[in-house]
Amino acid sequence: MVTGTNPLTAQIPPQSLEAERAVLGALLLEPDAWPQVHARLSPDDFYKEGHRTIFAAMVRLVAAGYGVDLVTLSEALRQEGVLDEIGGPAYLSTLLEEAALLVRVDDYASIVLEKARLRDLIRFSTETIARAFENGQPAFELLMRAANELENLTRRAAPAAPEPELRRAGFDLSLRWPDGVAMELRAIRDGGRDGVRGELMVYHGSRRVSWGAVALANTTARESLRKKLAVAAAGPNWGERLEQAAWHFTEAARAGEPLMTLTGTCTSPTRALLPRLLYEGEPTLVFGDGDTGKSLFELTVAVAVQSGTALPFGLKPLRPVPTAYLDWETHPDTVNERLAVVAGGLGIDPPPLLYKRMTRPLVDEAAALAAEFARREIGFVVVDSMMFAVAGGEGAAFHEPITAFYGALRLFAPAATLVISHVTGADARGGSPARPYGGAFAFNGPRLIWEARRHPDVDGATAIAFTCRKANNLARRPEPFGLRFQPGESAITIYPLDLSDAPARVVAGASMTYHVRLALARGVEDPKLIVEELRQIGKVANIETVRRLLRRERLRGDAP
Repeated sequence: MVTGTNPLTAQIPPQSLEAERAVLGALLLEPDAWPQVHARLSPDDFYKEGHRTIFAAMVRLVAAGYGVDLVTLSEALRQEGVLDEIGGPAYLSTLLEEAALLVRVDDYASIVLEKARLRDLIRFSTETIARAFENGQPAFELLMRAANELENLTRRAAPAAPEPELRRAGFDLSLRWPDGVAMELRAIRDGGRDGVRGELMVYHGSRRVSWGAVALANTTARESLRKKLAVAAAGPNWGERLEQAAWHFTEAARAGEPLMTLTGTCTSPTRALLPRLLYEGEPTLVFGDGDTGKSLFELTVAVAVQSGTALPFGLKPLRPVPTAYLDWETHPDTVNERLAVVAGGLGIDPPPLLYKRMTRPLVDEAAALAAEFARREIGFVVVDSMMFAVAGGEGAAFHEPITAFYGALRLFAPAATLVISHVTGADARGGSPARPYGGAFAFNGPRLIWEARRHPDVDGATAIAFTCRKANNLARRPEPFGLRFQPGESAITIYPLDLSDAPARVVAGASMTYHVRLALARGVEDPKLIVEELRQIGKVANIETVRRLLRRERLRGDAP
């Protein structure tokens, strides 16, 4: 050590022997306190030499896999030949007896650490002054050495960073500390020598103090960023924060969805958002021919879900949630005009829908959208329409764009999604039950599928019949329903559509039982006529089956 004449050296350095004894005694009394104390203190933080010796022996015992108690510690100190120097077994017993009256070991450790850092500051100042008096080095070199030592001292003295809260927003990750420090990692990639990479944003309070690409495992890059942050926002221990961020972000990026144990008991609240139609984290597909009114229906559902407004046929959202509208087909002005008249028909002000005009395939933008939706807590997403949202690609197999599309939709979970699609050309020309464009792969992706057909005999309004074609995880397929959108001067009013007088082909995908009920509602009771009507829409039935269904439905007395 460099020495020199200085009045500071004649004074007793800051210390608290009481706190030091309390820490050592607490560790003898409560071995479970060791991790939190050892994470903060080292032997050099104790002022009294005997206390430094005792704590160092504890460190070695734990490192060797032994527990720390009066017996193991006394034996360790005896083997090292220092037991008598620290006061013998009697002193250790005194520490243990005093600790029985103490309860706040973390507070005592804080006192010991605070006094140690003050001594470090005195030592640094004394040595720096002595070097300056010696006049043996250029001033610039002395200043640089002092700056480096002071930076290290500041880093050691900074309070340990509390554990941050990890949040996910789609593929993006963020960490937030209680003191206002936050970091976000976007555009995450994992691979190559540098491991997990991404665009890292660092915030100090409400101010963004850094942004740039970073490889989390690159210690040189982290050290460079630490120096930049120390200049931009002094205070936090940026080295420790970056170390925490690198670890948490890497683990989270590679973990994916957590493993969980299923017990057969559902403890989460209902996932139904709009019963029979929308469920959290699941896609619903509504498909039909052009000019059916699918987009009008989809916007109406968006308005209802955003506002919590009920529609006919019991279509009422269980709760209102923020809604996003992804539009590949029209223009924001068109959607705005429709929004105003639909809301007017429901008797409400137009609710604020999050809207984006889309030009690229969904898979190209899904990650960024998922992160933004998570930040905005979007609970319902409209996709209009699937035909244009699906990516092409030279050399791709037919099913690959379809499966990639539904994979992209999963990123929006827990939001429910409603996807509009079209029918194949052959189905559009016929009266039989249709299939959505994209074949079996498009049919297998969604949880719920509804076919939309326009009622051909309704003039002056858009009348749509909806038939459920697929209902995974429901007890049974919901029955068809109809809506009539009646345009007015400044509003489109929505009414229920009576399907009892609808042609059979409008609900061609409905069950045979439903068609028999429909025939009865129109006054048709001849089994031969019903069989012929079913044949015209592609359904094969024999007379005996129809007779049995007629008898059952007459007993029920219901009509669509």
